[in-house]
Formats: sequence, structure tokens, C-alpha cells
Amino acid sequence: ARASLEASHKELLTTAKELEALLRERTPNKHQVWNRSLLAERELVELRRQLEVYASEIDKLRAEKEAMGEEVESLCRQKAEVEKERERLADVQSRLKDELAEVARKH
Repeated sequence: ARASLEASHKELLTTAKELEALLRERTPNKHQVWNRSLLAERELVELRRQLEVYASEIDKLRAEKEAMGEEVESLCRQKAEVEKERERLADVQSRLKDELAEVARKH
């Protein structure tokens, strides 16, 4: 009975040591946690830097879009002015033709 008890005790000790080893493997030590924390902090700094770059690019694109919108509005106004001038010139041309026809009939 004593031998059986000692064997069981040794088995329990071995199992306890194995469990302790497994726990050490799975539980990160302070240095591992610190290193992971530093890496995460560096990644966060890099992501913030990239975010600033993207925000700057977005601001530039918005400014370009606004400038293009103003340019389009200006071109539309110019087009409308050209159309009005074209209509005016067509009216003048029509009147001149009528006057020429009238002069030709009289002579």
C-alpha cells in the first residue's frame, strides 16, 4: 500500500510539474508583454502618421474639386455668353440679308 501511495505521489508531482511547465509556456512573462506593448505602440504611431497623410491628401483633393467646380461654373457662364453673342450675330446677319435684299429690289 505504501509503494502504491508513493507511486501515486510521484505521478501527482510529475503531473503538477507538467502543468506548471504548460502554464509557463502559455503565460507570457513581463518582457514578452512589454515587447508586445512596444510593438503595438509603434504600430499605432505609424497608423496615426498614415492617417495624417491620408487626411492631407483628402484635403488636397477637396480643394481641387472645389477649384474644378468653380472652373466649370465659369466655363458654363462663358458658354452662355457665347451663345447669346451667337444669337445676336445671327439676328444681325439676318437683318443685313434683309436690308441687302431690300436694296437689291430697289435698284
